[in-house]
Amino acid sequence: MARYALYFAPASENPWWRLGSQWLGRCAASGKSLRQPDIDGLAGECFAALTADPRRYGFHATLKAPFRLADGLRVEEIMGQLDDIASRQCSFALPPLKVTRLDDFLALTPAHPSRHIDRMAQRCVTHFDRFRAPLTVCERAKRSLAPLTLRERMFLEQWGYPYVLDRFRFHFSLSGSLAQVDEKARARFARAAAQMFAAPLLAPLVFDAICIFEEPLPGAEFRLIHRSRFAHRGRLVYVVGPSGAGKDSVINWAKERLAADTQIVFTQRTITRPARMDSESHHAVTGAQFESLRQSGEFAMCWRAHGHSYGIGKQIHHALQRGLTVVVSGSRDHLPQALRAFPSLQVVHINASPAILRQRLLLRGREAAEDVKQRLEREALKVPDGVRIAEIRNDGNLAVAGASFLEYLAGGDHD
Repeated sequence: MARYALYFAPASENPWWRLGSQWLGRCAASGKSLRQPDIDGLAGECFAALTADPRRYGFHATLKAPFRLADGLRVEEIMGQLDDIASRQCSFALPPLKVTRLDDFLALTPAHPSRHIDRMAQRCVTHFDRFRAPLTVCERAKRSLAPLTLRERMFLEQWGYPYVLDRFRFHFSLSGSLAQVDEKARARFARAAAQMFAAPLLAPLVFDAICIFEEPLPGAEFRLIHRSRFAHRGRLVYVVGPSGAGKDSVINWAKERLAADTQIVFTQRTITRPARMDSESHHAVTGAQFESLRQSGEFAMCWRAHGHSYGIGKQIHHALQRGLTVVVSGSRDHLPQALRAFPSLQVVHINASPAILRQRLLLRGREAAEDVKQRLEREALKVPDGVRIAEIRNDGNLAVAGASFLEYLAGGDHD
């Protein structure tokens, strides 16, 4: 009986796929055998033997481990549900990958944890479990041969695989067990892998699809039979809020703490307003300069508010294509136009109580009392039907609101 698995695998035209398939000696998309790289001091037969186990599965990272279909269900149903999820999903850039020793085998692993990956794997494990047939006695016995913790044994019974949820480790296997290989051979093997998959030589890998691999018969080679590509590239987080809510303060608080995170971009706005020490760090221009930039197509979005012009540079298109998360400090009034240009953008609304808003506006001293009153009387945020919004309250301690925003950015809530 066939088995199926949900894997992440790069597209066939991606250099990561070509290198991974060459390393293993087989392309799981075409089914063709490939010549493996030559490693000084390591016989070809030895290299082939070390990669035999992952070669059968193909170059991939497991999201839901291989399973037999439950009675009466068809793999086409899994394909349909995956396509539906992918139609609402935003791709995201993976952290840099590095060659790592996991237990007794070699693998490519993220240089740092990713909540986006973990949530995706958790969803695959739980959402698609109804398609999985219960483990047979033989399957359970085979899994039980490995030393498992009590929690892992519980996961094995509940989900058919022990290394899920908080035991999940995202990785691309590059070898089988190295336990019986001498130290010098292991060192040559690991050195060759590090050279072949040197991250600076490769573009960052973008998580942009979920694949179905099939094992047609027990012990046969797995093959890629379906790829559900995500509909949207990158993740655009559009932050809005009334004057005095501290929107820019919350954004800057998060920005300082994510300075080393290369997967998140905080945009700098161009504004026809002089730069001030007590306001956001923006690119200040004159009205004529702003209009020249607008007519030259330098803005991905722009709007007028409070007597000033605001613009977001077209560079965000490139960042989104790379699968990055882009944070934009936006305008409530411009939200409908922003949604037309970026249908998958996610809205974060930072707000505070009316009394706090009034107090903050008066303290900053930019407007007269009547102007402050008019700002507070503006209509509440209007969100088009079908657009979800994340609410963050910033009434008191900035760190509390900032932590909520960090949690949202880290959570990767893409659909």
